[in-house]
Amino acid sequence: MKALNTKERNSAILRFSLWLLICVIIICVPVIITQYITGEQEKIKEGENESLIEQINFEREFFAVEIQKIMDLMTSKEAKEIDTDKFNAELLNIINEIKTQTETVTDWRGDMYRNIVSIADYLITANRIMSASANYREKQISELNKVILEFEECGETIADLNDEKKKRDLQQGLNDVETQFKRALKMLNNYKGGI
Repeated sequence: MKALNTKERNSAILRFSLWLLICVIIICVPVIITQYITGEQEKIKEGENESLIEQINFEREFFAVEIQKIMDLMTSKEAKEIDTDKFNAELLNIINEIKTQTETVTDWRGDMYRNIVSIADYLITANRIMSASANYREKQISELNKVILEFEECGETIADLNDEKKKRDLQQGLNDVETQFKRALKMLNNYKGGI
C-alpha cells in the first residue's frame, strides 16, 4: 500500500525528527554544562581547600606556638622563675615575631593577630606598673623603718634619762629627746606627703 500523500508524510517525519533532535539537545546541553561546571567547581574547591589547609597549618605551626610561648612565660612569671625585665623582653620578642609574620594579613585573622599583639602589649605595661609599684612599696617600707628607728632612739633616750647617773643631765636629755622626736615627726610627715 502506497501512502496517499508522500510529501506530507516526509514533511511529518522531518518535523518529528527535528523536534526529537531539539528535545535531545535541550536535554543533553544542561547535562553537559552541569558536568563542565561541576568540574570547574571541583577545581575551585580544591584551590580553596589548599588555601584553608595552608591557613590552618600556619595557625597550628606558628600562631598556636606563639600563644603557647606567651602562656609559658606567664606561668614562669607567676612561679617567680624569671624576673620582670626578662619577661618583658621575651614577650616583646614574641610580639615582634607575630607582627612580622602577620603584617600582610588584612582579613579577620589579621584582626585576631593584632588583638593578641595588643594583649601582649598590655601585659608588658601591666608588668612595668607592677614592678614600679613593688619598687615604690619597698621604698615606703624603707622610709617607715627609718621613722621607726628614730622613734626607738627617742624611747632609748627616755629610758636612759631614768638612769641615776643621767638625772643631772635631765635638761640636756629632754632636749635630745625633743630633737629626735621632731626629726621622727618630720620624717613621718614627709612619708605622708609621699603617699
